Amino acid sequence: MFADNNYYDILVPPPADPVQPAAPLKEGPYEFDASGLRIKGFAEATPQEIMAEIHSQYDGLPKQYGGARFVAARRKSKQFFQAHLMWYGVKFPPNAGIRDLEVYLAREMLREAPVPQISTEVRAIEADMQERYESSSPPMLREAEPCPELPETNTLDLALSQEVYIECDANSFLTDPEGFPGLYFGTDTPSTRVVVLQRLPDAYRQFADEMLCHKHGLKSVHMPRPGCRAQHYDIVLSRAGSALAAKVLELGSSQRGRGRHG
Repeated sequence: MFADNNYYDILVPPPADPVQPAAPLKEGPYEFDASGLRIKGFAEATPQEIMAEIHSQYDGLPKQYGGARFVAARRKSKQFFQAHLMWYGVKFPPNAGIRDLEVYLAREMLREAPVPQISTEVRAIEADMQERYESSSPPMLREAEPCPELPETNTLDLALSQEVYIECDANSFLTDPEGFPGLYFGTDTPSTRVVVLQRLPDAYRQFADEMLCHKHGLKSVHMPRPGCRAQHYDIVLSRAGSALAAKVLELGSSQRGRGRHG
């Protein structure tokens, strides 16, 4: 039997490079990426945060905005004031100067009734851009969509089962990635249990390793699944390296296309 450490060093290639997120979606002053929406380069901020930024331009709290205590080196950009006015739906003249913009923004942020709120128009733009951004993102950065042929499983029996070897469809993982490890590798399950996650689409392999191996300490070998028109893999999982190695050899895995993390 292979020793745990030597087996992986010899037979398993290094992990693939992580999938890069989609390019930012830009429309006029609006930009959306994995961090969310920005207007003119500025993310959403609360009135308190905005006032703190305005006050930072002065030595002490100013008696009036744009007054004598202003420190030129700390001046916020014109885009800063325009962006936050747009976030809160405050209209301003297109040719307004930077000090006028500062007064408009400060007055809005200090308003007590009604309390300043992010513009509903901006929220609508945000939701639209988020939907289009996520639809253009790599599959592994999107929420996992269930595969067909979900098998019926008695989860209570499975959690208490003493079966050492279990086969399950990829949908068992994709429909509940957080609950899968506890169900198949709970504290009451055999330490040498091996689970074969069958027919996992190639696009979700890295996601599976992140959730199962990096997060929960499982070991895995990825085996190309023969006879599939699309690229699918059987993911062999176990806590015990020796049990995993034995099952992989039994299943007749090839070196090509396999990967392990954990």
